[in-house]
Amino acid sequence: MTDPFPQSCQPCSRTLSVAMLTTLLGGLVVALLLEWPRINLAMESGRWGSLLFNFHYDSTLPLILFLLLPVAWLWPGREKLVPDQHPSRLKMIVTAIVLGGLSLFMSHYVANMDVHGKAFGERPPAYHDEYSYLLQAETYLDGRVSYPVHPTHPELFSQFHVVNEDRFASRYFPATGLVIAPAIRAGNPYWGHWLCGALTTIFIFLAGNELGAYKTGLFAGLFCALSPALALFSNLILAHHPTLLGLSSFLYFYLLMWRTKSFSVGILAGVGLAFAMLSRPMAAAGFALPMGVVLLVNLIRPVRWVHDETMPSRKMVFGLNLAVGFPIVVGLLILLPINKSITGNATKLPYAQFQEVYTPKHIYGFNNVERGMGQRQKEVYAKYDDWAENLTPKSAREKAATRFVSSLKWTWGIVPLTMAGLFCLVLSVELRNRWTMMLAVIVSIYLAHMPYWFTGIQDWHYVFESCLIWFLLMGEVTRVVWGISQKSGRPLLKYWWLAMLAAPMLTMFVSAGEWWPIARLKNEAQMITFSRQKFERFDSTVERQIGDRKALILIHHDEADLHIDYIQNDPSWEGQILRGRSDGGRPDAERFKELRDAFPDQEIWYYDVAKSKLEKLK
Repeated sequence: MTDPFPQSCQPCSRTLSVAMLTTLLGGLVVALLLEWPRINLAMESGRWGSLLFNFHYDSTLPLILFLLLPVAWLWPGREKLVPDQHPSRLKMIVTAIVLGGLSLFMSHYVANMDVHGKAFGERPPAYHDEYSYLLQAETYLDGRVSYPVHPTHPELFSQFHVVNEDRFASRYFPATGLVIAPAIRAGNPYWGHWLCGALTTIFIFLAGNELGAYKTGLFAGLFCALSPALALFSNLILAHHPTLLGLSSFLYFYLLMWRTKSFSVGILAGVGLAFAMLSRPMAAAGFALPMGVVLLVNLIRPVRWVHDETMPSRKMVFGLNLAVGFPIVVGLLILLPINKSITGNATKLPYAQFQEVYTPKHIYGFNNVERGMGQRQKEVYAKYDDWAENLTPKSAREKAATRFVSSLKWTWGIVPLTMAGLFCLVLSVELRNRWTMMLAVIVSIYLAHMPYWFTGIQDWHYVFESCLIWFLLMGEVTRVVWGISQKSGRPLLKYWWLAMLAAPMLTMFVSAGEWWPIARLKNEAQMITFSRQKFERFDSTVERQIGDRKALILIHHDEADLHIDYIQNDPSWEGQILRGRSDGGRPDAERFKELRDAFPDQEIWYYDVAKSKLEKLK
């Protein structure tokens, strides 16, 4: 059999044994910690049979598998040793197509998942951010980057995450709108995200092949395609999937650049990173920082990362730095005219302007509430701004821990990802190869987002992009365990590990009665659908009562619900229905006359969100 570490130095048997022992013990400890509340309850009540029901989604099945580990370890057998061979170009192409197609299938599966009697993807979006991205895409489809604010009553049309000062435009960075716009034109705004997910899967497969071997890429690509996180988020109109596409392509071309020392490949790596920065700049910066440090350090002392590489010269490394950096500079320059069009200042980001004007307490960094106190320029989103918690070092550590656990849970599963991380961590201490850099990327992403007061959607969306590295770590560990199982004559070991990987997916996608009553992915889709149904009910109420008439709807939002806001309008102000903000309540006679004179072609309606009541004003 060939070396299970074909593109790195072979670890000594002692280190490999320590890695295996640490991995197994670490996974067992985590499973026991998660299971302890159930075990403790059974001990106190004396009802040990209760352990057979109401399984913990993250730990019960893994713990059962740990009980079966001695059987898998001791079961004798001999297998034909299959060496890791360099695949043909045709095999690589076929594998990439199959993995990309599997990703598309998973996105389609989630979109068509029945949630409360209707397909998940057939309802309107749930989050304020999604409507801002849709507005951005619609603006781009009109051949513009912004529109003027409403000419007479801009205060009516303030929209969450949309700049409404002189110009009317999404606060967000432009790459996401560029992905959504052609999807809208094609008939479904989610299709662009589905395609990003498929391409991301292909790039992760290719990156795994560069980092380890064909099996590393194959397994990593499978994990990426089947991940519940990617399947769910591909059906949310957010910036994560465009960012994944940019970062996965950057990672692959960055690794390929080191092998080939190609300036043109370095350009492609820079293009991928620039695209990611134009989607989610903080995530892109956190992801790329360790790899950027490696590039810069090599200017001082060039190193060879793997045994079959040629030693780069300083001149060559300087050229690679330029190749990667040039597209990033171009990307930053692209922002200048966009900023100018929206904020009037080429160096002023729309994101920053929105935050300064409406939500200064949501600012990045520690002590955010105290720093933002008294700086709010408009009270439109006062309660939303006041929702922010003041971030302290203690609360930052707690929120980082929450993000970490949630990211493991949703990327694949807490126990198998803990085991994969520990295995690679122990080996990286001796090998200090490119897997060390991959671990550093995960740490960098988490550190970059520690100064955020909010944990994020599903308690982890700020560090969502760490999933790319977790897929690769799982892919490498799976390949190595597969090799160890064959070489050591323990044929059941690899199947035991595959079962450990399958356990979280079983609870994610399948319900099992009294063991676990609902699949976790279905449960999360139901939670998202709760908001989607509110938007759907509002839209159907408007359609039923107003029909095809032109109208201005004055909306009085429910102050108890900060996260449902119905103000969404065509950026050109030419829509049949205009949705205006009336958070002060029903307009008095004088205000009604003013609005009737200002909007002579529209009927004036009033909607009380708390009462779910739409009525025409006369």
